[in-house]
Amino acid sequence: MINHNVIEYQIDMSRQRSAGNAECEKALRMIEEQYKVMKKYASLEMNVTFVQVVCEAIVVFREQKVLEGGLLFILDQMVVKS
Repeated sequence: MINHNVIEYQIDMSRQRSAGNAECEKALRMIEEQYKVMKKYASLEMNVTFVQVVCEAIVVFREQKVLEGGLLFILDQMVVKS
């Protein structure tokens, strides 16, 4: 089960780490937009799209030399745990 509190917290923490970096802010806005869609429709397709957006944001964070640890925690939440 997806822990939405963890995802929301990690988005906020990532925003703090990237404060003032326009590229990271843009990536985080994309994450937030897709996150709202994912929560609303709760389908596998939306989950996959959300993971793709998070992965793209991780690349941006690494290129900008901003710690991406919070985004990795978000991916961990999206992994199906059995």
